[in-house]
Amino acid sequence: ILPFVFLSSSMQPWSGRQLGLFLVQEILYPIELTWLKATNQVQQSWSSYVDLRRVAQENMNLQRELTVMQGRTLDYDSLLQETTRLRSLLGFAKKYERRISVVEVLNIAKHGQFESLRIAGGSLDDIRTGMPVVAADGLIGRVLRTGLKFSDVQVLGDPNFNLDVVIERTRVRGVLKGSVSMQSILQLHRRADIRIGDTIVTSGIVKSLPKGLPVGKVIRIRYDADN
Repeated sequence: ILPFVFLSSSMQPWSGRQLGLFLVQEILYPIELTWLKATNQVQQSWSSYVDLRRVAQENMNLQRELTVMQGRTLDYDSLLQETTRLRSLLGFAKKYERRISVVEVLNIAKHGQFESLRIAGGSLDDIRTGMPVVAADGLIGRVLRTGLKFSDVQVLGDPNFNLDVVIERTRVRGVLKGSVSMQSILQLHRRADIRIGDTIVTSGIVKSLPKGLPVGKVIRIRYDADN
């Protein structure tokens, strides 16, 4: 009805200027402008607040996903390292044609100058005293005592550990002994042919230790006054 009345009226507000209407418009314009700016500002602030809430929630979700992925990556790296170690041990077993029981190290115990490893395998796993304990790179020590499901291992660097060995390159024999510094020492005659980097292996004289097991490499040569 209002458009019909407006179009039928003889009034033409767009042609000419009516003083009363003009004054009302001029008075209301600042209020209208202020109201428009205020409502726009409130709307923008509310939109920004909603957007910030949304972004914060997305950040929290992304942080959770990142934490989960980091955990999976750590698990993957751990499994990859374990697989690599098991493959190395498998190659080691094929090389020496011996049955190998794979065990985990439970802890490292040190009492004075005596140091040992405790492994998760005992007499129920067919592990016996005197057996060699090896990693993929070679000999670690030998079983000192056994329980039903665990065993204690005397390590190479223990001062009470003695082992008959040979230099792989020259086949010169000697006895490897542990020391207080937990480094193994091989005493030889001054004229013995030995070099930095030479590999030391087991001689095979001790029946429980197979011949040719890698024991270590020469890292230092020292000459004493007693030859």
